[in-house]
Amino acid sequence: MNTRTVRGAFPEASGPGPPVWRWGSPRRAGPAGEQPWEGARSSAPAPRGRHGPAAVAQHSAGHTAMKREVSLFCFSPSASPSLPGCIALLIALQVHRLVAAQFRVIGPDQPVVASVGAVAVLPCRLSPATSAESMEVRWFRSRFSSVVHLYRGGRDQPGEQMQEYLGRTQLLKHNITSGSISLRIRGVRLSDCGQYTCFVQSHVSYEEALLELQVTALGSDPHVSAEGHQDGGIRMVCRSAGWHPEPEVQWRDHRGQPLPPASEKVFTDTAGLFHTEVSVVIMAESNQNVTCAVRSLFLNQEKTATISIAGTLQSKLESEKEALRSELETEKGLLQSKLESEKAALKSALESEKERRRADKAEYEAMKRTLQSKLENEKRLLQSKLEREKEALKSALESEKERRRADKGTLQSKLENEKRLLQSKLEREKAALKSALESEKERRRADKAEYEAMKRTLQSELENEKRLLQSRLEREKAALKSALESEKVKYKAVEGLTKAQRHAGRRCIPSRDRPTSPGTQRIPCGCGDCLPWP
Repeated sequence: MNTRTVRGAFPEASGPGPPVWRWGSPRRAGPAGEQPWEGARSSAPAPRGRHGPAAVAQHSAGHTAMKREVSLFCFSPSASPSLPGCIALLIALQVHRLVAAQFRVIGPDQPVVASVGAVAVLPCRLSPATSAESMEVRWFRSRFSSVVHLYRGGRDQPGEQMQEYLGRTQLLKHNITSGSISLRIRGVRLSDCGQYTCFVQSHVSYEEALLELQVTALGSDPHVSAEGHQDGGIRMVCRSAGWHPEPEVQWRDHRGQPLPPASEKVFTDTAGLFHTEVSVVIMAESNQNVTCAVRSLFLNQEKTATISIAGTLQSKLESEKEALRSELETEKGLLQSKLESEKAALKSALESEKERRRADKAEYEAMKRTLQSKLENEKRLLQSKLEREKEALKSALESEKERRRADKGTLQSKLENEKRLLQSKLEREKAALKSALESEKERRRADKAEYEAMKRTLQSELENEKRLLQSRLEREKAALKSALESEKVKYKAVEGLTKAQRHAGRRCIPSRDRPTSPGTQRIPCGCGDCLPWP
């Protein structure tokens, strides 16, 4: 077991406080993930809570001030330059440091082993035996703030404890005056596995020790069963659950020799415990015993289960036969009892239904008589009410008739007045429309006469324009004919002159009178194909 002890002392014994600088000691490394302190700064993490970062800064500032004061005392011109005085002060400080380191925290040399669900005791003590009643005892995991259990001010402090350890830890205080500060953890879980730090702080110093808790679980006895045929043999399966760490499973024959497994399956449940399922194929002709052994290498313990192949097959057959027979008998009895119970239930239901119907019939007759009497009463009341309403309606109808007669005379007079007004209005509008129609006819006749005059004017202008265009066209046609004749005469003169120039200085020889070589150019002329004169 890797146990680490750290010592530290404050320069002033002014009460409880966090670890600070210590003078005159070699540099030491802190826990994993923390920077070492200069000088002999403790490797324990800085305490939290009342000894937080502010307290550390305060004590560091005090320590720096003390060093400055010592330096000024030794080298100030106003102070006494006596060397023995400085030496005496340094010796006093060193003695104070030595007196401050009064105890050590000691843990076990080997890991503490506990089973899942059991109780684990993490031993821790002070050496020499010193009472820890007035000290702070802090059990924590990887970080100083991950409090497993905190004892401070003479009592436990569950408010600073991690949630998963609430109600499961107990600081054993029966020997706390002798320096025993062991921690008990009830209901051990797999998550409890790992390193723990036992940290103790007095008014003038602090110490800590590391120890490890290993959690194990011894699983259930192996359960062996035959599950069908495979590869010409019988497939035997061994199952076991609740192991930690992962166990080793082995099949052995009647001589204790290992058998090769056909399949292996290992998985963990929600609690992190291992479940194993290993199968082996045993030949059908074998009638020897086979054993399944599940072994915990960590605990050096194993659990076994032995089964006979022949006995297994026979017992399985008999058990299946007996199970089928018992199941058949059970099913038969259940069906009979169910039939009888259903028959009795139907009978009772039928009788109750008959009784209910008789009661319903009697109730119906009583209700019928009651309703008939109520109906007669209602009928008489309605008849009397109807007679009253009929008389009231008759009187209202007569008054309405009189009112309507009066209204009819008024409406007729109004209608006659409206009719006369409309007739006079219609006559006026008819006369106005007639006058407007006559004026429109006169306007259209005037427009028609104007259109006819305009039409005759346009026709005469069109005829004049047509005659002018025809005379102009004739003049242009005569001019084009005279120009064409002059152009023909010019072309003939030019063509004659061109032919005379083409044959100047050449003699025309018909091609048939002279042989020609390939490639000789022929020149067309007026007398046929000609060759150039040599």
